[in-house]
Amino acid sequence: MVVDQSGLGKSTFINTLFQTEVYGQDVPSPGFGDSVDNSKCLQSFDIEFMKRFDDRVNIISVNAKADTLTSDELHKVPFTVVGSNFVLERETKRSRVRQYAWGTVNVEDEVHSDFIALRSMIIRTNLNDLRDSLTPPKNYTWPQDSKNLCFAGQFDLVLNVDYTKANGAKASAKIPLNNNTYESYRVSCSVPTNVHELTISMLNSFTEILLSFSVDAKNMTSLKKIYGYITFNDKQTYITEYAPSLEGVHHFSSNVSLFEADRGNSYRCDTKTTVTGFNTTNNVTVTSIELENLRVQAFADDSKEFSDYGVEKVCSADADKNSNLIPIIVGACLAVLVVVVLVAYLIGRRRNRNGYQSV
Repeated sequence: MVVDQSGLGKSTFINTLFQTEVYGQDVPSPGFGDSVDNSKCLQSFDIEFMKRFDDRVNIISVNAKADTLTSDELHKVPFTVVGSNFVLERETKRSRVRQYAWGTVNVEDEVHSDFIALRSMIIRTNLNDLRDSLTPPKNYTWPQDSKNLCFAGQFDLVLNVDYTKANGAKASAKIPLNNNTYESYRVSCSVPTNVHELTISMLNSFTEILLSFSVDAKNMTSLKKIYGYITFNDKQTYITEYAPSLEGVHHFSSNVSLFEADRGNSYRCDTKTTVTGFNTTNNVTVTSIELENLRVQAFADDSKEFSDYGVEKVCSADADKNSNLIPIIVGACLAVLVVVVLVAYLIGRRRNRNGYQSV
């Protein structure tokens, strides 16, 4: 969010920062500071605003219109920038510049603008520190914020990767889907009509995992494929000190046949399911993807409101756990019953003995 008084160049700042036309008009923060004299840099209003919001959001103070400052002033103020929506093409080079009667100002010239340093700090170096952590949803539902769903699912996920380090040693990374790694999700329910795909984006969107469900001619739904890609770069911290040759995108894929249930019903498996069989690309191997505490219903009837998961089919591992509990529970109940009978017998016997003695 960019906040300041009208006409200072907020939309131009965003467009220059991301090097594209994100905003065609002014970034909305209507009326902010318009009645305050800011001609002498920071005023009490600005300082008070930052104090009030400092414990709620990360704040970066940026000074606009650096081309109006002297060289001495530029060195005294951090993050002083020049912005522009005009792109000048000279031969094969494109530059964002401000044009004046006396010449042009390149907004990325570090002599008089801190845009390169600011962009590097916000988008590259400190992106994870500046953004709020995102929590994976309790349920992956689609469409989001709708009561008529075509897909619903919940699970815990861990991505396991083997790779080669710069010194030639083998290394492993265990990447859980949690607040530190989750980015977003989406589901495709329309094309093709017999396939529903859940896509989970992780690690600053440099990794995606796709779970592909299908329905057959007998109206049986199941997970048929898990695939995606993982990117080796300096933007994430789970994979470190990797060999330089591994820089870039690595795709993985495994065909499976899991979580089969009748259409309209759901599948549940709290026991960990470990998916293997992924391909190796350039010394990078996704050794497995672990799914646990799973409940899923693909191909839900989106013509009516989704109130809860359908009748559940329980995986054999969970069923075995439950079947093993039954004799334990019965045995415990019988043991308690035996103890109760024995105590009652001893109490009754003692009373009878005392009665004979009194006679």
